[in-house]
Amino acid sequence: QVALNVNPDIIKTNQYMFMNGTVSFDHISYFIGDKVAVSTQDGILVGEMEILDNGYLMTTAVYGDDNTTTAKDGAETSEKLVFTYGEYESQPVFVEFTPNMELRKVDLLFQNLPQEFGLAQNFPNPFNPVTNIQFMLPEAADVQLVVYDLMGKTVRTLVNGSQTAGYKTVVWDSKDESGIPVSAGMYIYELRSGSYSAIQKMVLLK
Repeated sequence: QVALNVNPDIIKTNQYMFMNGTVSFDHISYFIGDKVAVSTQDGILVGEMEILDNGYLMTTAVYGDDNTTTAKDGAETSEKLVFTYGEYESQPVFVEFTPNMELRKVDLLFQNLPQEFGLAQNFPNPFNPVTNIQFMLPEAADVQLVVYDLMGKTVRTLVNGSQTAGYKTVVWDSKDESGIPVSAGMYIYELRSGSYSAIQKMVLLK
């Protein structure tokens, strides 16, 4: 099935290619039937892909510039295309326009990235024996996430290294660095990244 591109803002020229693929959303609400816009670098709308069930994108025509006119009305040959959903732009996907009617498959990812660093309260809390710890990174960063006992002794290092931007969740199974279950009680976990530091408390029940 091929979309008809009924949007009047899309100028249908005799230069086009076909496109379909998949789409994923990270912390963004969407609806089946919504459209992913395909545009040129300078913002000309050249196609729309409808979101289908299971994250598939309906095959659609993407139109190129009509070189018989003076105004630019589509994508130029080898121009990099831009994919947007509302205010969000897809994570980088290198797709160039080729006016040869070929079918090109794309895999798109739209992310709603955190605006600032953050460390959430673990869930569940109290817990036994497993809990989830979420932290937020507005940009790629080196991160340490460490669990301490109330004496300040390191119990378990959960994260120690480079992380991409986004919402991250780490599971703690209430074991120490040696894999030995720890005793019931209150524990502290700390997130450190550059100058940022945050602490939360959690309670392990037995």
